[in-house]
Amino acid sequence: MKDYIYEAKKHGLTIYSPSYKSDYIKGYTLNRENNYVLIKYADGRLENKEIEENTISELNDSMKRTFDFYCEKIFPKVKEQIGWKGGIVGLDLINASLNLSLQNYFSGFCWLTCAALYYIQIHAPLKLQRELKLVSWIYDNKDKVNEVIKEEVDSKIEKPEITATTNNLPTLEYPTSLVPYSEEMYEEGINLNNIDSLDNKTLRKLKRKVLKKERGK
Repeated sequence: MKDYIYEAKKHGLTIYSPSYKSDYIKGYTLNRENNYVLIKYADGRLENKEIEENTISELNDSMKRTFDFYCEKIFPKVKEQIGWKGGIVGLDLINASLNLSLQNYFSGFCWLTCAALYYIQIHAPLKLQRELKLVSWIYDNKDKVNEVIKEEVDSKIEKPEITATTNNLPTLEYPTSLVPYSEEMYEEGINLNNIDSLDNKTLRKLKRKVLKKERGK
């Protein structure tokens, strides 16, 4: 999962160094061969831990708490940014329209330029907020999303012809070059730990496919 506090600061949102709870994590790397997981905490700590029965589900729950924390910190800042700068954009556009209608073209284009400059400043925070809402939707509907992923991957897997003389069942090769989803995502499902391997365009496509499938029922 992305460090959304860092992303917010990159987009001009003023968020002071947050106080992370000790169980907030932003990612983990599994080593099933040696039965341990490397945990990356939100505050920068790293920890190797033995994988137990409930380890993965507990890590995913912790990542959801971290994600909720990001949203709790970022959404009010985006609203605050849009509140006054969005108002300025609106006023600048009104002034531009009035001046252009009176054929004061120089003044009109000056107001349009001011509106554009302020819009650029609120565009990035709005884009970040939309990304957070998209990730939240994917997570909340992950069972339906996983169905779509499996169907798409299964349709791309080349299935060799099996004849009566075949002694062993052939190994089906994962279509890595044909789908944007990793084999791990296909087998274990999408979650906050692997969701950042997909770009926003792919996530939006997944959402549309899920909604289209629901409408088709």
